[in-house]
Amino acid sequence: MPTVEIFKYKILSIDDNKNNLFTLNALLSTVGNIVPIEAVGAKEALDILLTQHIDLIICDVQMPDINGFELAKLIKSNKKTKDIPIIFVTAVFKSDDFIAQGFELGAVDYLTKPIDDNQLLNKITLYLKIFEQKNQLQQSEKNFYDIAQSIGDGIYTLTIDGKTSFINNEALKLLGFDSKELLNVKIHDYIHYKNSENKPLLFHDCSVYKCMNDGEIYSNENEVLVKKDGLFLHVSMLVTPLYADNNIVGSVVIFKDKTHQNTINVLKEEKIKNQEQMIHSMIDMIESRDSYAAGHSKRVSKYCVLIAKEMKYNKKDIELIKNAAWLHDIGKISTSDSVLLKQSQFDDFEYELIKKHLDSGYEMLYQIDQYKVLSDVMREHHERYDGSGYPRGLKGNEIKPLSQIMIVADAFDAMTTNRVYKEKKSIKVALKELESLSAIQFHPDVVVAAVVALSKVKVD
Repeated sequence: MPTVEIFKYKILSIDDNKNNLFTLNALLSTVGNIVPIEAVGAKEALDILLTQHIDLIICDVQMPDINGFELAKLIKSNKKTKDIPIIFVTAVFKSDDFIAQGFELGAVDYLTKPIDDNQLLNKITLYLKIFEQKNQLQQSEKNFYDIAQSIGDGIYTLTIDGKTSFINNEALKLLGFDSKELLNVKIHDYIHYKNSENKPLLFHDCSVYKCMNDGEIYSNENEVLVKKDGLFLHVSMLVTPLYADNNIVGSVVIFKDKTHQNTINVLKEEKIKNQEQMIHSMIDMIESRDSYAAGHSKRVSKYCVLIAKEMKYNKKDIELIKNAAWLHDIGKISTSDSVLLKQSQFDDFEYELIKKHLDSGYEMLYQIDQYKVLSDVMREHHERYDGSGYPRGLKGNEIKPLSQIMIVADAFDAMTTNRVYKEKKSIKVALKELESLSAIQFHPDVVVAAVVALSKVKVD
């Protein structure tokens, strides 16, 4: 994986009292990745905001000339500064209406004077973590778009109203349009407006729209798109809905030109490489969204290999389960942040949503030839030996042997990794729990091998 850049974050403290600023900036200077900047009063603050990049503002409310609330209005009205988070500092015993006014103006938090040093540092640390995740996600998204531009398939993304938010060069080339013609327009009116029988196709009857409306992944090996010259382009198509906060906000469409199979075969090696890069970019995006997910796939892959070796599997099968485990959570790319990043256990509705990542990942990988067998192994890693698992409720030897290994490895990592609502178990305790669930959740033979293979493993 690429090395994550260490960012320096600029925090602007605004107060009319220089002593307050000196004390505040001395405290902020103790945090290594913070560059503290001070402004005496609102006017000096505005000069700094218009000339420098600022990540976070700590602003006193009661200042002469322009108070903190008035300054916040000016900051939020400027395109360059409107998205900067603001923490207000105010005296104690302020009314709820007073505090509510600050939140209405865009405040993300309040601190009361005298400022508690630990409280301030804890809040700042929290915001810095959010900034770091945002920077990592932006980098992963950039990698995704760079790869999407070079991959041999057509790709475009849609907003919920059917407008294109991105379309890659390959899609434009295959369809005969330029980016100005197809970006930020209702693409249905340009490439989906008639079916293979040359009859009009309404937006609401289009499979791309139905995917967004129903929340179901759509795939078709015999789809048609209409090129700029009015001729049909015969393609295979995969449409996946995109989620945000449990709501479908759009979809991503991937299509492959079926009229150029010979060319595709010549470029197959390059295509496989690009697809693998895209898959790993998606994994980076998942891990940058969720601190728990960071390293999870790598650890599960490691444990699978150790168990498979203990069970004397051949090199081909060991390589297969290694890669399947590395990609086993790829379907979480379509899981909303509100579910994926929840800091407590899931309720029934959220549990049903998170379960969908198995089918999403399976559909995504099964479309790629070199991942077909792998996708079958990955799909079953939440089944249980007694048949109470998901997505298909398989039981005993109905579950693939390699999947049986992944089930144990995935559970072992969950047991030995800290979560917000659950402390990690020691290796010894985790292995005892595996044994207690033998023939219930786990295949007995795999448990026996896991106890040997994982007894001396080092867990971070």
